[in-house]
Amino acid sequence: MRLLVLGGTVFLSKTLVKQALERGHEVTVLARGNGSVPRGANLHRADRDQGRAAFDGLDGEWDAVIDVGRIPEHVKAAAAALAGRVRQWCFVSTVSVYATQSRLGDDESAELLPALAEGEDPATHYGEAKIACEQILVEQVE
Repeated sequence: MRLLVLGGTVFLSKTLVKQALERGHEVTVLARGNGSVPRGANLHRADRDQGRAAFDGLDGEWDAVIDVGRIPEHVKAAAAALAGRVRQWCFVSTVSVYATQSRLGDDESAELLPALAEGEDPATHYGEAKIACEQILVEQVE
């Protein structure tokens, strides 16, 4: 598969890239950091704070995008910039999207937090920001 990983130089996304390469996938990484990507991955250095412009010069089509983002504007810009060029979008969410994480036996039908409100900081409202990202993708990605 041809994969595009949004992020890919730190923590979870770097591990995802490494495992995808080990399984024989062709991986392109869009990342802003100064970190390296695992050997064999293609790196497109860009800052998602630039919106759709971050994807300028990123040519091609992918079987899937793996997005670990948490900033709704980043996710919205990525979905718009990559429209028609991606078959599947995999958004990595978090247990933090649930209103409570303390009940044993809860599943995906458990109550969610409200989506991030206008003006709220994604850095201090992590679960709410992830919910907003999920909602954007449900609306924008076919």
